[in-house]
Amino acid sequence: MVVDVVNASDQPRTILGVREFCSSACYYGSGLPLTVPARGSAPLALRIKVNTPGPISEKVEFYTDSKAVPILTLNVVGDLQEPTQPDVYGEIGPQ
Repeated sequence: MVVDVVNASDQPRTILGVREFCSSACYYGSGLPLTVPARGSAPLALRIKVNTPGPISEKVEFYTDSKAVPILTLNVVGDLQEPTQPDVYGEIGPQ
């Protein structure tokens, strides 16, 4: 899954990491750290390993270099589907 991270500040900001955890899916950061330019955006990849297919609504936390906003929260909502091959990360489909 790729999301666009938007930085509305006048300073570049860096996403340093993601709180990796497992529930109905396991979440892993990919391509971190990621610097988002001032008043710009950058694509952020989030790998998701499906444990239990079906509806999902969870919060994923990203750690930043900003003292004002040290943690960014991403709400992940969708329908987890089985990967098409074993040991391959699944996809989030439309809900």
